Amino acid sequence: MSKNTAGAKFRKVDVDQFDEDNYEDEEVQTQDSDSLVKTREAEVRKLLNASNKEDALKKALENPPQLSKNKAVKDQNSATVMDVLLAFKPDEIAKVVPTLSQEEGDVLMKYIYRGFSNQPAAGDQKAEDDFARLCDRLLHWHGAAVKHTGLGAIVRSLSDRKTV
Repeated sequence: MSKNTAGAKFRKVDVDQFDEDNYEDEEVQTQDSDSLVKTREAEVRKLLNASNKEDALKKALENPPQLSKNKAVKDQNSATVMDVLLAFKPDEIAKVVPTLSQEEGDVLMKYIYRGFSNQPAAGDQKAEDDFARLCDRLLHWHGAAVKHTGLGAIVRSLSDRKTV
């Protein structure tokens, strides 16, 4: 018999802690994330009013509330990002996306997919028209983001457990 199997040290490792079913997200103070989102929204609005869209985009994508479990906070931050994305004209999108880092591109891709998933209720024609306009603009953003970051951004945004 080998001398390594005679010991019982290997039995002290808790293998259950590595099981995916026992995975728990890190908790974040919702008060902190709520105040951060409100502060970020005010700063983004100020930048948009000053016609500084590129800095507004970078500020909107900075430190998203991915770990927050508060849906209202995530919705508020998503609305801020969508407002910034809609502020750009289609011909400006291809110029601004290459200025983003890979991490900012991944966060942008997450918000693009979140925007696609917010379909309005059937029957409200104005909401459906607004959603069609949003999707048209998001497709421009998606094409520019894939061109800049590659297909990896799609995989990273769809497979990441941390949602925006």
